Formats: sequence, C-alpha cells, structure tokens
Amino acid sequence: MLSERTTSYKQHSLLQYSKFLNIAMDAQLIPYIKMLSFLKERPSEDSGSVLSNIKLNDLLRHLHQLMEDRRPFLSSNYSLMNLAHDLGIEPYQLSAFINKILGQRYNDLINYYRITYCLNLLQSNPHAYTKVHELAALCGYSNRNTFISAFKKHTKLTPSAYIKKLRKVE
Repeated sequence: MLSERTTSYKQHSLLQYSKFLNIAMDAQLIPYIKMLSFLKERPSEDSGSVLSNIKLNDLLRHLHQLMEDRRPFLSSNYSLMNLAHDLGIEPYQLSAFINKILGQRYNDLINYYRITYCLNLLQSNPHAYTKVHELAALCGYSNRNTFISAFKKHTKLTPSAYIKKLRKVE
C-alpha cells in the first residue's frame, strides 16, 4: 500500500516537474537573467557573473529531486533558510529564484508539495484519514486552519468535502 502511494505521488510529481522543466528548457529563463542580475555566484565585487540558465535549470532539478527524495516539506518547521542550506545556495538567491522563476512565494511552493502529498494519501485510501488535524500533521502543517486554507486554495474544496467526494466515487 505504501509503495502504491509513493509511486502515485512520484508519478504526479514527475508530471509537475516536467512542466517546470518545459518552461526552463524552452529558454523561458533567458529574460530572467537580467531580472536576476543581483544573484552573484560569488559575493565578490569583481565577479560579474550571474546564475546562468544552466545553473537555474540545475537548481530547478535539484529542488525537485530534494522534495521528492527527502520530502523535507513534511516537517512543519522547514524554512526558507533550511531549504537554501539543503540546496547549497544563499537564502536570498533561493527566494529570488522562487519569486522570479517559479512565480510564487516560498510558502506557496511548500504548500504545493504538501497538498500534492496529501491528495495522493487521500486518493490511495480515503477511509484511512478521518480527522483533519491528523491529516494536517501528516502533511507538515502545525495549524489545522492553515492546512484547510491551503487545501481549499489548491482543490477549491475543504479536506472534509474532498474526502466525502472521494468516498462517493468508490
């Protein structure tokens, strides 16, 4: 059962990752190089280089692989600083990358991975999860209301309504 959930999660996640990569590989990142010119590879003043398209693509791959393999988003206190450390870049670089390249905020990125994980858990066994606060904790949320808001933002349904809908389909 666990391997089915993991496989389903990875399949969905790979689809999302391929969308990110398509954007990156279609040279859509080139206009962002000027916007991200403050992202120095080395903080020295004589270094005029910025993160290149290759480095941005590598960062995107590394970010996705980290999220898939280690699932750090399941920790309720996982911060931008933690993610930057895990990726081996400065927090300001990661923040700019998430904002400018991915077009979202850090919390939105983490919520995306958390809710995707949650949806896969629910789809694999909608009867196993009856209490919203327990499901929230499993998915990395320390606050039930934050979980419900994020869930509703991604699915247009509350977790309870989504579970009921899944159970009706069976």
